[in-house]
Amino acid sequence: MKFCSAIRDFEGLPGDRNYRNNNPGNVKASPVGYAPMYGKVGVDKDNFAVFRDYATGWLYLQNYVLAKVKKYPQWTILDFFNHYAPESDNNPTKRYAEFVAHRCGVDIHTNVKSLFV
Repeated sequence: MKFCSAIRDFEGLPGDRNYRNNNPGNVKASPVGYAPMYGKVGVDKDNFAVFRDYATGWLYLQNYVLAKVKKYPQWTILDFFNHYAPESDNNPTKRYAEFVAHRCGVDIHTNVKSLFV
């Protein structure tokens, strides 16, 4: 899944928080909890999720992205990142969207759903 691999690569390199937390998407901890398939999920000092192993964090990222695509089928890549990594959280949102779009071989105005059909 190029889209998720690009998110992982934008978030950091081995040794960075996303790898230390087994959280390739560097997602914040969920306020509503997690499905049993993810097991016990911890939280670091900055409220990022800490998964038990990398495979679980990778599965969570994939399911997270697919759930957003299903819920918001009209979103472009830029729309996705305006919600996933908003500027209000000090993220370089447009640069993030451009990075992922480039890795997927499309532009930021491409419908995200079209990448998963």
